Amino acid sequence: MDTMIDTTERPAGLLFGPGPAGAWDDERVSGPRVLRGSDGTWRMWYYGRDTQFDREINLPTGRCGLAQSADGLTWQRVPGPLTRGAVFEAHPDPARFDSAHVGLSDVQREEDGLYRMWYFGGDHSRQQFGQFAVKGLNLRPGCATSPDGLH
Repeated sequence: MDTMIDTTERPAGLLFGPGPAGAWDDERVSGPRVLRGSDGTWRMWYYGRDTQFDREINLPTGRCGLAQSADGLTWQRVPGPLTRGAVFEAHPDPARFDSAHVGLSDVQREEDGLYRMWYFGGDHSRQQFGQFAVKGLNLRPGCATSPDGLH
């Protein structure tokens, strides 16, 4: 597991914080969903964003990532195949409901061995709230599947 990033440096009581500079989650992390595998390994999917993410979307969402732990207390990020190491991100088609940002709702491993991630996504539209136009609040639910929880 030499490709993992160690996250042991953290304030007292905090199990998992933002990633290192340049990572997809270097600004904030939120919404963890944790599963324990049959081998005893804990896997945590979560959402967050980097400091370069669209500043007009004022939610903690952005992309999703994966970390794992042998004891449930010390976590290591698992680099994903997408932008800056994410495992799930907004769809590139600007017409889709999840084209601007995504956030995680739940992850389950099904009897068929597939991981199913229920998520929510927002598009690039703006909603008007009084004098404020807010981008990305047109949220819709989605479901993604993966054979390994990483791809």
